Amino acid sequence: MADSESSSAIASTVKKRSLGLFSMVMMLACGLLDTDLIASNSSAGVPIVSWWVIIGLVYMLPSALIMCELTLAFPKDGGLYHWVAEGIGLKWATRVSWMYWACGVFLPPASYLMASDLAFSTFLPDAGPGVRIAVAIALIWIGTFVCSLPMGDSKHVFNVIGVTNIAVYLFVFLAGVFYVATGHAPANDISPASFVPRFDEAAIYVPIAFFCASGIELAAQSVENTADPKRDILRSALIITVMLVGLSSLGSIGVLLVQPMDELSIISGTADIFVTGWGSRVLYTIINVQVFVGIFAQVSSWLIAGARGIAEAAKEGEFPAVFAKETKAGLPWAAMAINASIATLFLLAYALFANGAEDAFYDLMGCSTIASMAPYVLMVIAYNRLRRGKLKDYRGWKAPFGIPLSWVLQVSQILAIMLLLYVPGQGMTESAPSIILGSAVVMLLGEAIIAWQDRKRKAGSSGE
Repeated sequence: MADSESSSAIASTVKKRSLGLFSMVMMLACGLLDTDLIASNSSAGVPIVSWWVIIGLVYMLPSALIMCELTLAFPKDGGLYHWVAEGIGLKWATRVSWMYWACGVFLPPASYLMASDLAFSTFLPDAGPGVRIAVAIALIWIGTFVCSLPMGDSKHVFNVIGVTNIAVYLFVFLAGVFYVATGHAPANDISPASFVPRFDEAAIYVPIAFFCASGIELAAQSVENTADPKRDILRSALIITVMLVGLSSLGSIGVLLVQPMDELSIISGTADIFVTGWGSRVLYTIINVQVFVGIFAQVSSWLIAGARGIAEAAKEGEFPAVFAKETKAGLPWAAMAINASIATLFLLAYALFANGAEDAFYDLMGCSTIASMAPYVLMVIAYNRLRRGKLKDYRGWKAPFGIPLSWVLQVSQILAIMLLLYVPGQGMTESAPSIILGSAVVMLLGEAIIAWQDRKRKAGSSGE
């Protein structure tokens, strides 16, 4: 009987720890390799290639090293929530979990609206906005259901989509090379001088690149599902850093070889390259389908990560208990369902007030960028305190030059947020007012929920 129970426990552990190095890298590839944003990132022009290298060195690499140290020192699902709780307290960790989860509120409507518009542009271009919004809402709920499946069942889907995401970047680059090799002149100036990064009107696209580079901590969100955290967390983070910088640079070069900057579409721009570059409508359709699927996987990765953090806060009593409800496999289905409900309301509101898919995409993505960057700012503050406190005598793996590295990361984070709102020499961006308003509403709403939960808990203690 004892042997049977022991075997059952071992089998359960093996099943739970189902993510190996390849699966972790592919999960990160789903979350960070945004095939739908290849065109919009390329709107920054040839300097985006240099920006990618800069982002890799001052943002992604420090994030990867610091995240790995924190994950191995505090190996719990929930990642950011636990790190900030250990460093600067439970209340700040609760705020981080709220903002991180709120990022998932903005991302699904923005991305699924784009995915729906892409699908209809490819197959039914005459469809009206109502049916496109209805499909986007359906995608939100389908994604929520998929995210509620056990990791062991869903990892194969992420593996396949991760590989196809990588393939899209490579094919976009090859389309550009083929276009020039067949005698066409490059659509944009790609001389050595054009690679110099600069702060001009195109710099408004740089924060979106920062957003694409955010999410390395997704690996830490499911550390308890990881087969060998000590080996695979750091390796997967470094691999995706090199992969993202390299593939994003190649993808942008491919786009800019074929498509003039002033003709780029953020909806179908990636697939348009295959019509112009290779003259293939078949490839155009195939790539659009893959981008559609890639959007689905990317949103799912962020949805799971945000839900895990807020579920951990709910378990501590800092958020309403409903956020802590989980499936038998330990996935926070209630937090994801609430997320999906709010995202649905966003799309219904968009149906009444918005002017176009691109406008909605940038406004919602802007709020999502601030909501996703703010937790990292607090994470760095927590890391600095931990390095001087609980991690001072820690004998496990540590990030080299940890404190100086964290300051480099902090400055790059603040720069990304600043560029979203204000470009030196250009002034405030057009979307700054709506982004500031949306971000303020999110933060105030979070504070209201936290305060309400505090009063409820104190009232319960008084009653007892």
